[in-house]
Amino acid sequence: MAGGKRMSELKPCPFCEGEAEIKGRVRHWIECGKCFTTTDMHKTVEQAIDAWNTRVNEKGNDANE
Repeated sequence: MAGGKRMSELKPCPFCEGEAEIKGRVRHWIECGKCFTTTDMHKTVEQAIDAWNTRVNEKGNDANE
């Protein structure tokens, strides 16, 4: 669905390391092609990518501070 640049911005699945895909046309979400984990639906592709790429255990996230 999305261009290669956006797809390359996606991190691997946090659960199985599978490849993620951008889904949706009006609302957007990210889905793992291996274990089918998804984000919630978002108004923009950028919001969906940000949600997918957010990891609780990474430095700099509020959850760790």
